[in-house]
Amino acid sequence: MAADTSAFTARLAMQTVEYARRRALQPGSHITEQSLADALNVSRSPVRRALAYLHEIGVVEREANRGYFLKKLPLPTH
Repeated sequence: MAADTSAFTARLAMQTVEYARRRALQPGSHITEQSLADALNVSRSPVRRALAYLHEIGVVEREANRGYFLKKLPLPTH
């Protein structure tokens, strides 16, 4: 985890991964801030931070003026 990543951001990032698994999202799927914020019952600001963190660790790709797209899901840890 990046040094400046808060525990809340990391938890929200993991919830995002679980959301992608539950919805059976495939690589290349577009993930919108608003739909994710609605699904996780949070505002878009923390969702942006969580998506930025997932981008840093290679789970999503960010395309300028298009948003975030699922790259790969990490393997479950259990």
